[in-house]
Amino acid sequence: MTEVSPCATFVPSAEERVERLSAATEAEKVEYFLSMMSELKTLAEQANLKFESVMLGVAISGLRQHSY
Repeated sequence: MTEVSPCATFVPSAEERVERLSAATEAEKVEYFLSMMSELKTLAEQANLKFESVMLGVAISGLRQHSY
């Protein structure tokens, strides 16, 4: 049996996140969106990147995923 570190964080799959958001209220969706934006901003700062550049990359990635 594989041991899981007590420090390990559970990261839901994309499908689970979509399912949770589908069932969420508008307030919960806004709260989730704001938390993701805050996390992205923190990660961008840690990587010495401009937040705008990161958001542009996110937008391009999203367009690529939905263009197929």
